[in-house]
Amino acid sequence: MVSVLFHTVTYCSSLGVDCSLLSCQVSGNFLFYLAVLAGYKLHFLFHYFSCFWFKGYVPGVVTAILELPLVIPMLFHYGQAVTSLWIFFLYLVAVVPLIYFNVIWLHGLMPKIEQVFEHYRYNKH
Repeated sequence: MVSVLFHTVTYCSSLGVDCSLLSCQVSGNFLFYLAVLAGYKLHFLFHYFSCFWFKGYVPGVVTAILELPLVIPMLFHYGQAVTSLWIFFLYLVAVVPLIYFNVIWLHGLMPKIEQVFEHYRYNKH
């Protein structure tokens, strides 16, 4: 059950990155997408450091490890869109708080999602 919960939250988190890619594809603003992708990747570091801090498994670390080989080539690909480090930094400063609040929001949803799954699990007829 916990696995389904974390996959659901991971999907919701990735969905935000996918939606930003779609909007950037339409607008042609790949620098903004690079900032979203970099901010999303930065949140992986929290999972890695938490694993070492707690000396054990931390939810999300497996997903972060599995997504690493996918995200790094994307960072290099979209990194070609950087014409100004200053503008990229401004985008990153704007995006990181959005990603932070998205993660907080998703963690707030976890208990509600878990209740739905638990209700379904015990009330199947």
